[in-house]
Amino acid sequence: MVTLDRRQLLKAVGAGALLSAMGSRLVGSDAAARTDGQTPRLQWVPVGNAPIARIASGNEHEAELLHPTLLPLRSLTGWAGAPKWMLWAWHHDTNPTNPHFHAWTSDDVEGGAFAAAPPIPRPAGDYVAAPGVNRVYSYGHFSSGDIVWDPVGGRLVSTPHSVATSRPASLAETPQDSFMMESRDGLTWSWLDGSPVARLSCGTVSDLDSNHTGYGRLLRDLDGQAQTLGGRYWWIYRGGHHLTSSQVSYCTPLLASASSIGGPWTKVGKAFDTAYQNATLLGFDSFLLTAGTPGVFYSTATPAFAPIVTSYAQSSTAGAMAFPDPGVPLALASQPRVEAPNVPGQVFAAGTNVVRDPATHQQYLVQVVNNARYSADTTVTPPTATPHVTSSDIWLFKAVVA
Repeated sequence: MVTLDRRQLLKAVGAGALLSAMGSRLVGSDAAARTDGQTPRLQWVPVGNAPIARIASGNEHEAELLHPTLLPLRSLTGWAGAPKWMLWAWHHDTNPTNPHFHAWTSDDVEGGAFAAAPPIPRPAGDYVAAPGVNRVYSYGHFSSGDIVWDPVGGRLVSTPHSVATSRPASLAETPQDSFMMESRDGLTWSWLDGSPVARLSCGTVSDLDSNHTGYGRLLRDLDGQAQTLGGRYWWIYRGGHHLTSSQVSYCTPLLASASSIGGPWTKVGKAFDTAYQNATLLGFDSFLLTAGTPGVFYSTATPAFAPIVTSYAQSSTAGAMAFPDPGVPLALASQPRVEAPNVPGQVFAAGTNVVRDPATHQQYLVQVVNNARYSADTTVTPPTATPHVTSSDIWLFKAVVA
């Protein structure tokens, strides 16, 4: 079997990227929240009829955005001069000379388009492998970190990943490890505690994370503040691995924990099984602690290229990481192609993020959608039409129940 990459998956997914759904809350969601009684909402409606942020480019790598984060920055930081809201999104592929991600700001979350900030470069200096790991990383691969507020350190913390420059003979895929960085204002970033060392490194060939530890999220509350459970910080991440009988890369939700947010991080094992026993695409959107109970918004797809599904899974036990099942799928209204709505093409979901306004307790969800056009792919036999991302839009939703 051939490896199924993201581009092939997008081609197969098509416009039916998001599934049907259910009610606005999970059973038991009326239990008291950790601080004020509110729990994650699961039913959403669009805010406005246009995206709040977008990028269009003739460079497909620049045009493609992934994994947004929206935070009430002024409330979290307490800085009167900070924008009330800051939005971030990442690129997927390596940029060999100028790796970066993007930010937008607004003082009114429902006031229409956010203002774009200059692209944010990755911190200076080379990535460094963890002790005992013989690995060199691609300077330009810098992607898809979570962003949370660390109230203990008074800083934002993010978890981007990078890819090694070579593949060990024992692995079927080049390993990708995760790092941590920090910021006081959301626009200028440095390595966390001055250290560019990998915080989550891939395991051995027999481990569920033998080739990937990325696309993870740190446990936080609805307002975006990092939280502990059982006195420890928690990190849910994609464990990428290959089955011995196949070259297909599979993904499993895995957990790590630490006594401090910077680590060292200890791998805990599998969080839960997704709806598909072996997913070929897996990314995490928001890892939340409410009612003393962890829950996670995540997106996944199948080896057979079924549609990308955005779901919410919740622990069955307060105070514990005990996910009994893959959770329930969300229904998000399909968004139009903004760049050229009447031109044949497709829209692909590329990650969501859930947060609330601390003042009103209204919950919001942001979602990236990639606009793509088809072009002939002559690298395969027989030739086929392949979608190429031409722009990305970030849409805002609000919970039906405030």
